Amino acid sequence: MRMSECENCRYCQKRWNRDRFGNYIDGYYGCHFLPYWGKPIASIGICPKKNADGTEKEWSLRNAVRVNK
Repeated sequence: MRMSECENCRYCQKRWNRDRFGNYIDGYYGCHFLPYWGKPIASIGICPKKNADGTEKEWSLRNAVRVNK
């Protein structure tokens, strides 16, 4: 998937790699949506939370979680 498709998504977050001395050396953008937690965006084929036509899938984490009142 291209980075331009995910730039404004709240699940797109910068992840940092560490070297063996604990320093942050470089980073990549990863998807934090549950099925693809932390995977680089370049390795994901299609967005996991959207259908092919661009609408959000009905069964997403937001719809699956219920809050007791």
